[in-house]
Amino acid sequence: MTCACARARVQRFPTGFSRQHLPRERTDVVLRVPGGKAWVVLYIPNTRDRLSRGWCAFARGNCLEEGDYCVFELAGAAEFRVHVFRVVDPPVPAVRLRSAASDPI
Repeated sequence: MTCACARARVQRFPTGFSRQHLPRERTDVVLRVPGGKAWVVLYIPNTRDRLSRGWCAFARGNCLEEGDYCVFELAGAAEFRVHVFRVVDPPVPAVRLRSAASDPI
């Protein structure tokens, strides 16, 4: 398993969203997963807004792998609920999953 932070020590953030909803100065933000565990990461606004210090701890703590998706849900001025969707390797078409579920055992 390769941790996502092994390749990138920062996570870019969409500037359109961050400029509308986040402060324009360096700020600690909280990333909280559904189980309640939280990490503090540094948000850095710039021409390429990003999450920096603390991002690798979050990635390791959630065993993020290349291809996983994180959905950031704004929960407060400096807090996000983060939902992690895992990559499935190898990909299985949804049609195959449906037909397998309907097969009798």
